Amino acid sequence: MQQFPHVPDRLRNSRVLPTLPNTVPVSREVFEKLHDLEAKAFNLHHDCLHPAFEQYGDIADEANTAVWLFRRLGKQAITDSIALEGAQRSLNDAAEKVHRLLVRYWFMEKLVKEWRGRPPFGKTFKGEAADQKWIHGIVSADVGDTSRVSLIDGTAAFQDIIEGGIRDFLPCTRNSVRFKKSTPNVYRDPSTQSLSALFLSHPPCYIVGWTLSIRTERPGPKTFSVICGGILENDLEINIKAPTFCRADWHCRIYSVDRVDYNFRRLTSK
Repeated sequence: MQQFPHVPDRLRNSRVLPTLPNTVPVSREVFEKLHDLEAKAFNLHHDCLHPAFEQYGDIADEANTAVWLFRRLGKQAITDSIALEGAQRSLNDAAEKVHRLLVRYWFMEKLVKEWRGRPPFGKTFKGEAADQKWIHGIVSADVGDTSRVSLIDGTAAFQDIIEGGIRDFLPCTRNSVRFKKSTPNVYRDPSTQSLSALFLSHPPCYIVGWTLSIRTERPGPKTFSVICGGILENDLEINIKAPTFCRADWHCRIYSVDRVDYNFRRLTSK
């Protein structure tokens, strides 16, 4: 006993120590469910600290309320299965909304990093093939005519298609694409026979990608340049030139997302 001189005599005899239970009066199923829900509640609270929620505080408030309601149950969660199931549904619903918002933030973060300011205004892009195509931003592998598409990374987006071309075999072969979304108003400039398509916007969007295809009867120089707008903008204007005295058709697909769902000012205001 001299090995532990600081221990009182009454505690040196293990027979006087109380017997402590090594189990808790909770079924394994309930215990595992509570453990999983607490982990989900912890992750939810942590995720709501992400900068994505600076403009979406309502989603963070809903998630934190679900966490608070679950933890407020206390011992009631062991005996009241109905209350526990309600708390579980609230946590699951909040977790789904939080995840969707974070996915949208990560998409926009990638887009800003890789495509902001590309292509630069005024730069001319050239091609010689009879069937020439350019791709900018994040686009869809779907070549259908539907207005709702999935981009190559799975993001849901809107698709707008503008088509035009030279039909009169005139020397002037400059066309322009003007896009701002919604119902098109197509018109022809009588002085140049230039075909334009103007789209008025409602609601505001972010353009996340676009493709431009120019098809001619024979190979020859064809170019385009961005006049205004583009990736992460609400509009796009492109000037197109094709070989002279040659029938030319162009086809532009523009992919966009509603700005209200991607309003991450920390990313878009830079």
